[in-house]
Amino acid sequence: MKVPYHIIKYSKDHIALVFNNKIKIKNLSTNETIVLIQGENNNSFVRSIAFNNDATVLAVASDDKKLKFWDVKIGRCISIKNTPKKVNSIIFEKNGKKILVADGFGDVYRYTVNSSIEEGELMLGHVSMLTDILLSSDEKYVLTSDRDEKIRITHYPKTYVISNYCLGHKEYISKMTFIPNNDKLLLSGGGDDYLYLWDFINAKIIQKIDIKSLIEEAIKNNNLNSIESYNVKEITSYSKSNLIAVCFEKLPLIFLFNVIEGKLKIKNTIDTENMILDMAFDNIGRLWITNFVDSKTKNIINIISKFSPVEYLTDKELEFFEDTDECEIMIYPSI
Repeated sequence: MKVPYHIIKYSKDHIALVFNNKIKIKNLSTNETIVLIQGENNNSFVRSIAFNNDATVLAVASDDKKLKFWDVKIGRCISIKNTPKKVNSIIFEKNGKKILVADGFGDVYRYTVNSSIEEGELMLGHVSMLTDILLSSDEKYVLTSDRDEKIRITHYPKTYVISNYCLGHKEYISKMTFIPNNDKLLLSGGGDDYLYLWDFINAKIIQKIDIKSLIEEAIKNNNLNSIESYNVKEITSYSKSNLIAVCFEKLPLIFLFNVIEGKLKIKNTIDTENMILDMAFDNIGRLWITNFVDSKTKNIINIISKFSPVEYLTDKELEFFEDTDECEIMIYPSI
């Protein structure tokens, strides 16, 4: 049985997929490939990755509390930093010189990529574990979500000034994303029955999407087993078509939404036949999906090339990613 890819990221023609402590990267324009190994021991399991703006550098955070920066072209580690706690989410500043790191202790640190200083600068803190972090397009705000149902909007880089809190979730928040072509709107989801669409600067709820009803209808229509809770696994977007895709833990379904006049409208639901670990759109609107692996799994990765009707890519694009490590037993990872 193959080890599944548990993380996937796309940026500037580069797609990166992670399994255990290894990262496979492919340039979709040139077909160049490279494999990075974060560390040689069991403590180097990769927790989070992020490309800089031009996809020349990949930041990788792992269980050993190391933050490594890799030259994507030649596969060389160019810098190593120490993180106080295990990292849950990372994001580069636009210029690629600095990176923000959100950790399991509730703190955000900033690191300078090419600095000889290995320790980070403490920027802000929550009282509970951080789950996601974003920078607004103008880099005036840093957005952080936590396990205590809060999204904090903080001025940046003057992070001692809190602008607002987006309050409304009843359970933890796992994922956030900006709305395509409208970066003043934020979509968030987690462990409760709704996705929330926010005017985040004013902490105003624009729309509540009833995902419980959507999931229950999809389960019935596709003859699937019911699930006890609705936990958002990933939210990803494709700006050219104003598309947003949402998937959930332990559910082989992807919910596609159109963004119309600043609100979400369900487009269609896709039964993937496999539980999903992560997903990402590429630059031509194809949706890359990494699958949970069990005895019934045919592919560890799929690419949806068309959504209506649904078509999967079957050409050589996937050959580089078809092989990972071998394992005996797989347990579905929770958030």
